[in-house]
Amino acid sequence: LTTLEPNAYGSISADAVTPLMKMGINLAATNLGPMSAPGTAGQSVVYLVQASFSEADTSAVVLPYYNASNPAVPYSGPANAGTSQNTKRAQTVTLQLKQGTAATTGSQTTPAPDSGFTGLYAITIANGAVTVVNANIATVTGAPFLNASAGQGIKPGRLLNIQYFKTAGASTYIPTLGTTSVVVEVQAGGGAGGGAVATGAAQVSLGATGSSGSYARKRITSAFSGVTVTVGAGGTPSAGANGGNGGASSFGAVVSAAGGIGGYAAAATGSSGNFNISSTSAPGLPSNGDLNLSGQVTIATAYIGGISIIPPPAPAPGPFGQTYGASGVGVSNGASASAITGLAGASGIVVVYEYS
Repeated sequence: LTTLEPNAYGSISADAVTPLMKMGINLAATNLGPMSAPGTAGQSVVYLVQASFSEADTSAVVLPYYNASNPAVPYSGPANAGTSQNTKRAQTVTLQLKQGTAATTGSQTTPAPDSGFTGLYAITIANGAVTVVNANIATVTGAPFLNASAGQGIKPGRLLNIQYFKTAGASTYIPTLGTTSVVVEVQAGGGAGGGAVATGAAQVSLGATGSSGSYARKRITSAFSGVTVTVGAGGTPSAGANGGNGGASSFGAVVSAAGGIGGYAAAATGSSGNFNISSTSAPGLPSNGDLNLSGQVTIATAYIGGISIIPPPAPAPGPFGQTYGASGVGVSNGASASAITGLAGASGIVVVYEYS
């Protein structure tokens, strides 16, 4: 959206008030270069491909004008002054390359577009690189590309895609083309069930159920491209010992959820005694979500411990149909038995809903 007519044309005055939507088209290839890799080992640099609208009047010629005194002999230009006038208005896209600042790989940043320009692509080059391949090129978040078939750039707020991160450990989130905001669900891993200690004659032992991992949900509108996603593993059980805690899940430093607590392994007691499982810690808590839910402990039913808010897929991630982030249940021992192991907690999950 720019000025209708910045320049006067003959007797037609300039119009710098009325706005007009103008479209620039780039039909020719643009050579963007050169690009150089950082000279320091372990560093990378980002080059920004930026674009701007450009308008220029060209192809000036001397035009014939009507001569009322002698219609057979036209004037050469306005007032027969021989002045040439532009006959073509070219509206194009200007593409430029802007170099960022080299930094330790992983900490390099994409430079901001210059005034009047819009960022399109970020090209990352590491020390020692001699070529640019597709893997080096990423679309800048919010770049105004249009994809009518997918609704990208045409209808803001449309759900474009859902990305699931199910494997315990860290990975990198790369948004689908056209994504301008995301809603992230972060579910931590569940704690393992407590094991049952070895028993003597006329003794029994019990391991308590662990707690499920906590859960957070948050909408994010900027700075989400390239964020590190961490999925917490389920807690590991041990024979005759407290269950291991579940791992935390997070979406960068933006939102996180603490893992579930492992179940307590109570000391053996007489068959008519009571168990003390008061040493079990409170379930973990999430942080920074628009919605935050702590993990929970559920009395064991059909071998399922504390459940999570995200339903399981087919097959479920943990034993006995556990949901993502569910805890493992504890186990029990009769008299004169060896120590046994509780059930493992289920790993967490991070789900990213992408919107145009």
